Amino acid sequence: MNRLQVVVVAVVVLLVVPGTATAVVRGEPDLDASVGDTTLTAGEDGTLELTVANSADLEVASLSNPAFNERVTTARGVEIRIDDGTLPFSVDSPRRVVGGIPDGASATIPFSVSVDDNATAGTYRVPVEVEYTYTRQIAELSGVTQQRTRSQTLHVRVRIEADSESRFRVVGATADVRADDGGSVSVTVENRGTEPARDTVVTLSSPNEGFDLGGAPTNSRRIGRVAPGEQRTVTYAVDVREGIRAQPYVFEASARYRNADGEMRRDDSLPVAVTVGSGLRFSTEAVDSELYVGEQGTLSGQLRNEGERTARNAVVVIESSSPNVAVSERTVAVGDLAPGSSAPFEFAVDVGPDASDGPRPFTAIVNYETADGDTKASDPIRLQRSVGADREFFTVEAVNATFAADTSNRLVVRLTNVGETTRTDVTARVAATPPFSSVSPEAYVSRLEPGESAEVAFEVSVNEDTVPSSHALRMNVTSDPADGDAAATDAYRVPVEVGQEESAVDTSSLAILVVLGIAVAVAGGYWWVRRR
Repeated sequence: MNRLQVVVVAVVVLLVVPGTATAVVRGEPDLDASVGDTTLTAGEDGTLELTVANSADLEVASLSNPAFNERVTTARGVEIRIDDGTLPFSVDSPRRVVGGIPDGASATIPFSVSVDDNATAGTYRVPVEVEYTYTRQIAELSGVTQQRTRSQTLHVRVRIEADSESRFRVVGATADVRADDGGSVSVTVENRGTEPARDTVVTLSSPNEGFDLGGAPTNSRRIGRVAPGEQRTVTYAVDVREGIRAQPYVFEASARYRNADGEMRRDDSLPVAVTVGSGLRFSTEAVDSELYVGEQGTLSGQLRNEGERTARNAVVVIESSSPNVAVSERTVAVGDLAPGSSAPFEFAVDVGPDASDGPRPFTAIVNYETADGDTKASDPIRLQRSVGADREFFTVEAVNATFAADTSNRLVVRLTNVGETTRTDVTARVAATPPFSSVSPEAYVSRLEPGESAEVAFEVSVNEDTVPSSHALRMNVTSDPADGDAAATDAYRVPVEVGQEESAVDTSSLAILVVLGIAVAVAGGYWWVRRR
């Protein structure tokens, strides 16, 4: 068979038996990236229009199934990322997913970019990383496919031009602002343009209504002419209103100026980060207390200034939220407290007889003056102190406590100090309630040592209509410890017996009988003598 015959036979075979001649379909996408006529300006925000196109390579085509040809030339799941790590601009959301790009098609994706203020004018080679999957080949008879994933880096060129106008940027900011005292904010701006700025005014404002800048929401400072590359620092007084917390805030600065042509220009939205510090903080140290049910005790400790400046004329104010625990004098002045220094405080605390033992909450607040003479209050300081159970200092024993109705008597009670400490200024007082009364209900003992006893007496009258029975008189005993600490008041009950009323003797009749007896005796004696 000559050469022409072989070719004719081959063509006939391809036409008649295409599945046998073309066993597989093979191809791959070929992506390329480009940008439009985009020129970015130093110090400005812009948009980069990136286009990714597919010019696929179909190596072995299917004559019977064109869909196979499209499958091996389509890039699927295309993911694009602009690598801005070494570029003078940053890309907002640099990674995008665009889906599939068939052969001959393209996808255009806009990227928002921010060009650095000091970006050098010129053309930059921008890396564009693309990753996608595709079908490398398809077996036409079996339908078996071969999948691949490909990553490659494309490049586009972007031009950056310098801004010929004066352009200001905030290059530094310092703040000394306290939540309780205000302070100041210093802002440093720089002219990063290529022309001088004249009649320049820098304005600082806060979007938060809790700040006052010189009595207004905004404040301006005139800095005049600023040459290219020159920096100027301006300082603003900041007052803080109630409700501002210690945390970061964002202020805004703007610059208004005249350019070389005498036209007014304005650079807005220059962010200024301001961190507000906390007010003066205080802590308590070595807190101690001696509190018992029914006694007056003390709560003491040390107040420490944890802040960074002096608290002037500091006053500690303490409160108790327990109904049966009361602070006698709620305020104690501790004077000026330098940073890190401490001062003692002590409060007298009355614990009522109806209180129960256990932990009790107290809240302390420190009032102080700022450098401007304003009065501020610290955050609450929580204290928890324990109240001990009722302590017995004395026993009482009735020595003479049996009376008749309608009589006035002397009630005698023996007091014994059963505590472990000497008690002084011991005052006992009976509460004489009906059917008793007293015109002298109080007795006093100057001192009782542990184990020592003393008898105290009271005048007690019993009503005439009192029924004979057993009674009890309430008696309160107040005493002080010899060391001068906490006073105590104890309540006792003294048993009293009211007996039968004694029969009254008629002294007038008795006198008459005595006189009559004497007269009879005298008369009898006289008669006996006369008879003799």
